[in-house]
Amino acid sequence: MLRTNPSQYTFAEDTTLGIHIVLSASKTIQVTDNITLNGNKTFLYFGSSTSPLLIVSAGKTLTLTNIILMNFSFNHIQLGTGASIVFGDGVQMEFGVNQTLPTNYLSNVRFQGKVKILGRGQFLDLSNTASITIGGQGSALLLDNVIVKNLRGTMLRGLTTNSTVSLQDATLKLAATYTFTQGHLEVIGDSKIMGDGQIFSFETPQTSSIHSRAMLTVDRNTTFSYSPHGSTNKQLLWMPDITSVLFLNGATLKTTTTGMQFTRGTLLADGKVNFYNDSATKLSQAIIFGDSVAAHDANISIMPAASINLQSGLIDYRNAS
Repeated sequence: MLRTNPSQYTFAEDTTLGIHIVLSASKTIQVTDNITLNGNKTFLYFGSSTSPLLIVSAGKTLTLTNIILMNFSFNHIQLGTGASIVFGDGVQMEFGVNQTLPTNYLSNVRFQGKVKILGRGQFLDLSNTASITIGGQGSALLLDNVIVKNLRGTMLRGLTTNSTVSLQDATLKLAATYTFTQGHLEVIGDSKIMGDGQIFSFETPQTSSIHSRAMLTVDRNTTFSYSPHGSTNKQLLWMPDITSVLFLNGATLKTTTTGMQFTRGTLLADGKVNFYNDSATKLSQAIIFGDSVAAHDANISIMPAASINLQSGLIDYRNAS
């Protein structure tokens, strides 16, 4: 039920909207019970304000679905003690300004269902040790044109093996080692991992993909470490064709005796690129290109003045051509 007065919308039970809502310092939303607010494809516009515009009472949970959050800022949300908010299926969040995720979002906020964040070139800063968690079977978070700053630990993580993080024109800026522990990483547009001297540790035992006509750049002095937990599968970073590109731009590729195998896609190298195949002593543990089937050949493109330097272990070239 929606109750309104000149200064406030109050929601006390599950509600499906039939109107767009514009919020401002003089028109806010108060959630007073555990409710689902189904936007029914309407928008909720957050006007410029230094005070909260959407307030969830202590101990209550607001679940948003099928709604566009326009000019959104996490600073516009106020959670009472023990309150939480779930960004559910069909939520599209459009940033209006740079964001810093508040500390209390560590355990009080989750993304559940298919959710899009349209960053519009703004950053999402995790410096307050807050986390982004993607929970529920088949939940997927799309990061579109957003810069995630101060990423480290497991601050961006799926809670199930079927959780997905998708990157479209997104940048992950590492402040320390970041571990992708489970679920799927899908690169569907040109995206970048960067962090001077930092490590992106790919440990999920589920298959991830760099899609056709997409490129994942690992930037200078950044390490991409491939060590899937509990799996010996060498091809968990799937590239379906030559237009799928892993670009090592002065970066390091590291793997254990699990090895890593490239087929079908393109490995592009520029600058000084280091390979570490730690402790490998036989070809079955190597970094492998191709699988002896011509249609599966990996495309290896080394830019002028670039080099690939094997610092440890083995490279096994199995391209048919």
